[in-house]
Amino acid sequence: MAPARVRRLVLAVVAALVATMGTASVAVAVTDPPVLTALSVSTTSVTSPGSVELRYSVAADTPTLGYISAWYASPAGVRGNVVMRVDDAPLGGTLTWSVPDGARNGTYQLMSVTVMSTDGTAAIRYDRDGTTSRGALHTFDLPGKDVTVSGEEDVTGPTLTGVSVTTPDVKPGQPVTVAWTADDAHPVVEASFTFTGATKPSSFTMSSTTTSELAAVRFTRPLSSAVYNDRHLLSMVRLRDVLGNTTTWYADGRMTNLPYDATTESGTHTIGFSSVGFSVTGSTYDDRSPVLTAISVDRRTSRASGRVTVSYAFNEDTLPLSQIVLRYVRRGTDIPAFSLCATKVPATGSFTDTLPADVVGDVQLASVELMDSKGNQATYQRDGTLLRRPYESTGRHTLDLSTLDVRVTPSALSAVARSRPRAAGLRWSVPAGQGSQLTGFRVTVNPGGRVLTVASNGRDYQETVVTGLTNARKYTFTITPQSSVGPGPTSTVSATPLLSGNIWAAGDVNGDRRNDVFAMVQPPADAVVRLYRGTGKPGLGTANNVADWTGYRPHPAEGNDIYSSHLVLAAWGDLEMAAVDRSGHGIGSGLVGTGWGGMRFIDASADFTGDKVADIVAVNPSGGLYLYRGRGNAKFASATRVGSGWDTMQTVFAATDVTGDRRADLLAVDAAGRLRIYPGNGRGGFGASRVVGPGWGAFGAVFSGRDLTGDGRADLGAVTMSGDLYVYKGNGRGGFPTHTKIGHGWHNFF
Repeated sequence: MAPARVRRLVLAVVAALVATMGTASVAVAVTDPPVLTALSVSTTSVTSPGSVELRYSVAADTPTLGYISAWYASPAGVRGNVVMRVDDAPLGGTLTWSVPDGARNGTYQLMSVTVMSTDGTAAIRYDRDGTTSRGALHTFDLPGKDVTVSGEEDVTGPTLTGVSVTTPDVKPGQPVTVAWTADDAHPVVEASFTFTGATKPSSFTMSSTTTSELAAVRFTRPLSSAVYNDRHLLSMVRLRDVLGNTTTWYADGRMTNLPYDATTESGTHTIGFSSVGFSVTGSTYDDRSPVLTAISVDRRTSRASGRVTVSYAFNEDTLPLSQIVLRYVRRGTDIPAFSLCATKVPATGSFTDTLPADVVGDVQLASVELMDSKGNQATYQRDGTLLRRPYESTGRHTLDLSTLDVRVTPSALSAVARSRPRAAGLRWSVPAGQGSQLTGFRVTVNPGGRVLTVASNGRDYQETVVTGLTNARKYTFTITPQSSVGPGPTSTVSATPLLSGNIWAAGDVNGDRRNDVFAMVQPPADAVVRLYRGTGKPGLGTANNVADWTGYRPHPAEGNDIYSSHLVLAAWGDLEMAAVDRSGHGIGSGLVGTGWGGMRFIDASADFTGDKVADIVAVNPSGGLYLYRGRGNAKFASATRVGSGWDTMQTVFAATDVTGDRRADLLAVDAAGRLRIYPGNGRGGFGASRVVGPGWGAFGAVFSGRDLTGDGRADLGAVTMSGDLYVYKGNGRGGFPTHTKIGHGWHNFF
């Protein structure tokens, strides 16, 4: 073993290191563990009452010990173990065990001796088997220091021989006196008597630990106010003596004895409890369950998430009523549907509660539950059974709960409509959990009054496409959820079918002198903008995803020398300029303005004012054509009205120059399907239109392709309803005489 000086130095260094490691606290021993050097016992045999002394000597670096303790195991092996302990003990002294009169006879085995340093960090336990807690051996003979106790043993509690109550009739607050007789070798230190109601769940316990009362074997207590008017009979007596032996007697003849050092022993007794008690009168403690006299609902049919008012009346002594609960189940089953409830309500009145959103169908009232502020309860069941608590009694009632059954119809749905070529996409959702309970949806299309029936898909959201519509004509769609118990309220949305604007010219994104094309994927997929690389032949090559713009509508725009751009319009009306880097990936957006949600067409891909800065042309719902002069960096001047009657157009878009005059032009497909050119005058205005040709309304999309053929002239792109993509080669004089098919499947972008 290292010298003590060296060990203390090492411990001091460790303590210093720990102190620098943060706020965590670590106890470090500053002394060696105390060492027991001598141990002896004054006697190994004692008659109770008596005493046993365990003498010790300890070597330590400090003048005192934190503590020294010794543990003797009881011969009963349960609760009678003896622990002797002295805190702040000297290095030499005694531990004393005062053996009480009546202690259990037998040999008490010395199991261990423990010594602790003054700082509480170093201890050694010397065990009975000759080992220590530090893994060493010791030579102290602990078994040789066992102690055998003899004498008059007392491990039985007091024996009750009689009990009586001297006040047979009592009111709350008046005294109740109990008297008893009992035999025991040692004094009683605690007596307890419990009286229980004969017909009601009421109880009253009297107890005493007062020496004078216990010596007089009688005491008096005032009757609690929390008891019912009833005959209260003695149900339990418990007596405990000074040793800790406890005996309990019950009204049913059972008796238990719990020795101070062992487990419970059971037995029987013949003391008559049935004649010992008192009658309580004059108590105002409420023991009546609330009595429901009337109940109704204000409506037998309501939609999910609707509100229902319950009117009621009841008799009750303690107000307000703690709670009233109406429990509903699915019709013809025991499956819970919902509950209507209120708390702290008056004796007569009403309350309003909200039906859940996820229940549709017929529901029936299974029960009405009432509870007052004292916990008294009454449950009125549908079959006429009446359950009362706290008595757990059963009776009958005459209320007809079937008159409160409710039919729950679907609630309103949330819907949106999206313009498509000669069609409209409808998408709607119902409250969570309601979709599986609907049978379908009724869609009415106006003008025309066409009615469509859409079967339910069992989910909380659904969509459908209404076809056979006329482009540039506004339609209203009413959607009504259907169920087995009737329809829900109607929701109305509107849309104007147009040629798709989801495909548009991107310009030369990557700087390879070939014009590219943007297209936005449509629901149910995420609204991802894709970039298709131009080949200049004409044709399109590889594609990549640019950015996800779900919830936005795309529109063309002109970029700059650093990046390409396009517009996106949010459903709430914010117009943003989205930037795309040379690799074809989105790099963010900036706000152009708010309140653009009503615009039918928006295009910022051309300069109509001759200042070499792209402007915005837009058509509002009433057909007004507006020009917003560009200022650069996605900034635009206030609107100037430059035309009217454009609400009849199926599509409107800008082109760099299709007439060969080096001025940007505006193109449109009119209501008859004719493609028109409105030549730009370079000053923000447009000349008279010229018709390019008919039949362009048969396409699903028509857009400016800029120069897709690589000949320096502006071309057009068009997609058939079946998805074939064509390039119409421009001749530079306002005509597009030839076309080439360059792709298929593009109807997925409509």
